[in-house]
Amino acid sequence: MSENKYPERKALRLPNYDYSQNGCYFITLLTDRKRWLFGTYNVRAIHESPVRFAKDKCINLNENGKICKKHIGNLSKRFPEVDVINCIIMPNHIHLLLMIHGNPIRAIRESPLQRSTLSKIIGYLKMNISKEIHSANSNSEKIWHRNYYDRVIRNQREFENCWNYIEYNALKEYGKGNQ
Repeated sequence: MSENKYPERKALRLPNYDYSQNGCYFITLLTDRKRWLFGTYNVRAIHESPVRFAKDKCINLNENGKICKKHIGNLSKRFPEVDVINCIIMPNHIHLLLMIHGNPIRAIRESPLQRSTLSKIIGYLKMNISKEIHSANSNSEKIWHRNYYDRVIRNQREFENCWNYIEYNALKEYGKGNQ
């Protein structure tokens, strides 16, 4: 019998994978305890014809959601080697499709051997969103689940699946009865 009385955590990252290498990554960030911190569903937009469906109209972002949107939009300014290919901010989580490409331009204080890793990018994003939300709301309530989920996109089919998931996730989530 193991001496450790706690179950071992399942590793979320691919072993021996270099998360700073060029590639496409599907990321999911959850709020702490899956609380609805970023907005609500826009029921009217969700019930419109699928022909007119637009993911960005399905969620009514509150001030916290708008802060998230701003920081996601500015991510490529801090990390020029990163492009946000697609994203959606849901009431209690965020999906991102990120592309890391080229040789990164480093800040002066960074080692010349250091590249931006996915964890560094996500940590920067979560930290800055949290700081601004705490400042705007004058509280220090925990915003994020302690980790994040990633998927390394390995081919065109996976890319299209992740793209479609982001595009239609609001319909799927709303359909679960999260009103």
